[in-house]
Amino acid sequence: MTGRIAVSAGASSGSSLLSLGPETSAIASPDVALSPSIRKSQAYFWTAEWQQWETLADYDRLIGDYYEPDDVEALIAWLNDDE
Repeated sequence: MTGRIAVSAGASSGSSLLSLGPETSAIASPDVALSPSIRKSQAYFWTAEWQQWETLADYDRLIGDYYEPDDVEALIAWLNDDE
C-alpha cells in the first residue's frame, strides 16, 4: 500500500485513529489492538516505544543530524569506521 498514514486523537484516552488510506483505518492502543488494517507481524511498529524512536528519527532528519552517503561504497566505509 502506498500513501501516508495520519494519526489523530482517538475516542478513548491512550488510543489513536490510524488512517491507512481511504478504505482502511484502525484503533491502536498502547498495547496495539490488532485489526485487519495492522498485521500481527507489523504490530510492534505501532507500540509506544517504537513510535518514540520514530519521532526521534523524524527530529534528527528535521535538524539535519543524519548521514546520507553518495553511494553504497561510502555507506559501507561509514559503517566500518570505528570513530
